[in-house]
Amino acid sequence: MSVIVVPTTIKDAMARYITSAIERLDPTRYDQEPNYVAALLGKLDGVVYEGVDGRFELKCTSINGIGPNAAETTYGADFALIASVHYQGQSYEKAVLGQAKRGLPHEMTPAERRRLEGQKSAMRTYSDHYLVLHTPRTASETVTIQRSVPSNPENLHQPETLTDYIETMVRCSHGDIRKSFTRSVASSKLPTLKAILRRK
Repeated sequence: MSVIVVPTTIKDAMARYITSAIERLDPTRYDQEPNYVAALLGKLDGVVYEGVDGRFELKCTSINGIGPNAAETTYGADFALIASVHYQGQSYEKAVLGQAKRGLPHEMTPAERRRLEGQKSAMRTYSDHYLVLHTPRTASETVTIQRSVPSNPENLHQPETLTDYIETMVRCSHGDIRKSFTRSVASSKLPTLKAILRRK
């Protein structure tokens, strides 16, 4: 998919929408990362912009992480984001798997880093498009995203804000556009997600 130029109207709407969602959540009231992420996903899920320049909707999936055969154990992700875009006669959906961690990358313990490596490995079995979401510890911090490099999916880009990431997802090549993938990640159980075949 070619890069599209996101109009200022949609860009500004995204910034307001995401900033409002994050500012409404005080991390000290959601001390454990799964609780914060569930609250954030609930606030992000919805129509971000609808007007003369098109329509943009975010759909968020909280992936089952508790109980026997929990999807998170198999797929490495604890959430998924789906961007539904209608712009200049184009209509498409793209999605990413994501794993959330509390605090910034340099604050993770060695054990947390090892666990994340295993989760990243599991996610890229199903898509080259995934991300790590770092939740804030205080109200003065914000959500930080590290997205995969699809051409070399073992690697992550440098951290960026959630607003910048969502714009990148909409306008360029990050986000899996396979219809089978976007359909699969719309369910908490990921019932039809298939491993991707890699040829040497």
